[in-house]
Amino acid sequence: MFPSTIIFIVWISNLTFMANSALSSSVSHYLDTMDGMRQSNRFLNWYSELSFRTKAFISICTHTFIILLMAITIIIS
Repeated sequence: MFPSTIIFIVWISNLTFMANSALSSSVSHYLDTMDGMRQSNRFLNWYSELSFRTKAFISICTHTFIILLMAITIIIS
């Protein structure tokens, strides 16, 4: 591999991680705001009623999807 290819892969990876962090922060802030304001929200009500195991499973599936998306992005680029 050429050094420029390695730099490009690292750059794409960092860009994807930053986008993931921004999205996670945004969703977390939204859920905290809705919970703090006690507004009625179907998604928040549905999510808060789930068991810990189900929430963990959703989290693992989401992270797996993001990792696969990163891998596909790197392979395509």
